[in-house]
Amino acid sequence: MGILGITYDKIMAERTGVKNQKISVNTTSLIKDITKVTLNAFEKTVESLNVKFELKSEFKPKIGFVEITGTIIYTVKNTDDLIKQWKKNKTMSEENRVELTNYIFRNALPKALMLTDLMQLPPVVDIPQAVAKQNK
Repeated sequence: MGILGITYDKIMAERTGVKNQKISVNTTSLIKDITKVTLNAFEKTVESLNVKFELKSEFKPKIGFVEITGTIIYTVKNTDDLIKQWKKNKTMSEENRVELTNYIFRNALPKALMLTDLMQLPPVVDIPQAVAKQNK
């Protein structure tokens, strides 16, 4: 069935220095926890998963950070199998991991980009830039 929605618990950015040299940005996404939930919708019961996630962007040298945490409501056919695997060794199938990670990036990165603009930090993703033509 897939992803039903997303909620945010924390959206935070802080600038702790000024950009005066080349800055590198490292953005990571992490699944923190997965729990089973039962949803009641349209007179139907659906077994789902609450997937807690974290997206962090760190700058080097340290001039600030962005952190976003939240929960994705996720439905899969093998809910019990995924929960067992997660509880056993904090892993999941590659297919599930890729789907969730891409969803986190698609939804949280634009918010992180907005925060870096507001906080006058470098963007967390590369933004294309136009350059003037060179006269020959």
